[in-house]
Amino acid sequence: MKSNYLRFVVVACVSLIVSACGGSGTDSGGSLASNAPAPISAVTGTITGFGSVHVNGIHFDTSGAAIAKNGAPALQSDLRVGQLVKVRGSVNQTTGEGVASSVSQDDNVEGPIASIDAAAGKFVVLGQTIILDTSTSFDNRISPASIQGLKVNDQVEVSGMVAANGDIKATRVELRRAGQTQLEVTGTVSSADTAAKKFKIAALIVNYSTAQLEGFANGQPGNGDLVEAKGTVINAAGELVATKVENESNESRDADRGDRREVEGLVTRYVSATDFDVAGRRVTTNSATRYEGGVVGDLVLNARVEVEGSLDAAGILVAAKVEFRNGGNARIEAKVDSIDSVANKITVLGVVVTVNNATRIEDKTAARIEAFSIRNLATGDYVRVRGRETGTNTLTATRLERRNDSATTKLRGTARDVVAPKFTILGVVVETNSSTVFRGEDEQTLTSEQFFANAAGRVVSAKGTLAGVSLIAREVEYEDED
Repeated sequence: MKSNYLRFVVVACVSLIVSACGGSGTDSGGSLASNAPAPISAVTGTITGFGSVHVNGIHFDTSGAAIAKNGAPALQSDLRVGQLVKVRGSVNQTTGEGVASSVSQDDNVEGPIASIDAAAGKFVVLGQTIILDTSTSFDNRISPASIQGLKVNDQVEVSGMVAANGDIKATRVELRRAGQTQLEVTGTVSSADTAAKKFKIAALIVNYSTAQLEGFANGQPGNGDLVEAKGTVINAAGELVATKVENESNESRDADRGDRREVEGLVTRYVSATDFDVAGRRVTTNSATRYEGGVVGDLVLNARVEVEGSLDAAGILVAAKVEFRNGGNARIEAKVDSIDSVANKITVLGVVVTVNNATRIEDKTAARIEAFSIRNLATGDYVRVRGRETGTNTLTATRLERRNDSATTKLRGTARDVVAPKFTILGVVVETNSSTVFRGEDEQTLTSEQFFANAAGRVVSAKGTLAGVSLIAREVEYEDED
């Protein structure tokens, strides 16, 4: 059983300070700020980088870890940036460095694409609706790296975060290796019919009449159970004929009370700030809970958060910290001016970009370096950076991609110093002229006067070419909605 395979012994104590690749992963006022190491039973989140593995801003040494992918033993080289993983191990509270005893990765769904809605940015696999957005990473074999690079019947593996309505917000989409035919889907059981031995996961009907069942206290799947169903055949009725169905409910697999947890995901159930679910895990807060990147009022359905805390006697995660994980409004696409790999900073267009363990970093050039880091960058490389403005000419990156060279420079951020025909984004001067196209939020064409009358303080994108230290804009556009 996969759940048995994943029950590795948790490391009880760490005194060794592991050398980081990308800097410390904890904030100065965070819950990992005391002076003694302490165990963290499980950390669930997206892989942001390698050397060894970065998850939720923590750099985990994986040299002694057992690694599993979809329940089978695997190598670290089988893992990819953007995949959701569960790491067991311990974290030094002073340094924020971790040592993993195990790393496990399970895709949400594996199978052929049944339909694609490119305009809406979504597609369907085995009855599961997959939503793509700016947080989605793509396999290097998908070109372009967007929904336009996919087609119906492509065999894909999707890792992502499940929304309140059951849709999967993809954090990574992979093409499957040739010859893979097994179909897999993980999700919550609904419309369970124990007589007919069928249930639904989103729009997919699973027929388990001949399946091997594992981990069900009542002998069969029931409504609300989180399960993984596997098979190789879709029958004439459009049902997945399951060969195996396994109970994946975290409360049945993860019952150590008092152990620490870090969970990244979407708010999938919300009653109040003291009663909500993140990635299916029940969470509560109290007067000591800290909020970062937002306030308690931002706790709503489908908000993306990371919760840190401990399990109480009832198995509820008591949050010491709730961090809102928005990607940030600022973006830069341009060539690297300079690199400081010791301080984990790069300069692009004169903007100092800070890279840390929480920065998702990928190589999208022909080199396709999987274990890519800031140390692989060179001056003159063309990069795409997304993150949060932290001051004039400063940015903390949530994503950094090295991409194929381009003559086009792009900026996105808050428009400041607005005096027609110029303004600044991230301290970079953007110049417009009679050739510049001005657009509103809904793509309607604006006059220069209309644009500049309302630009100050708005999130604006600009693209064009560099002339010295200024961007000569071909197009500028309001982009208040991310």
